[in-house]
Amino acid sequence: MAVTRKHNLLIVDDEISKYERFIAALHKKGYKADTAINIREALNRLRDTRYDVVVIDIVLDNEDGFALLRLLRANKHTASIPTIMITGKVPGAASAKRSLQDGLTWYVEKPISISAFIKEVERILHYKECGETVFIVDESHVHRKRRAHSKDTIS
Repeated sequence: MAVTRKHNLLIVDDEISKYERFIAALHKKGYKADTAINIREALNRLRDTRYDVVVIDIVLDNEDGFALLRLLRANKHTASIPTIMITGKVPGAASAKRSLQDGLTWYVEKPISISAFIKEVERILHYKECGETVFIVDESHVHRKRRAHSKDTIS
């Protein structure tokens, strides 16, 4: 019988308390989730732990989530880790192009429900295990996610 490795996620957001219910739900599904409130803390965690997915809020307190994304892509040890950006709005064409150039894997729009968040993480992990790369934009438009409205959302 094959042993399934527990997937590790790093969630980077300056308002990490918003993720408590998400982290509890991830743990119930067998995931391990660590948190970081800024770029420095995220880089320290990435130095010590191998992550399968990094979730980054675009707007960090006095920092830019894209700056972390660029640092991840510039480092040979973290360059291939799939990244999900959490955003309050779907980006325009210029921001989407910048994201692709920076190596973003996927966007998730806030608010998002716990179940939708886990589904997005599982989709990224599936693509990673298949050796495929996922991008949010195609040549004609930015993909939009349906907004979730409940107490089990990140907003």
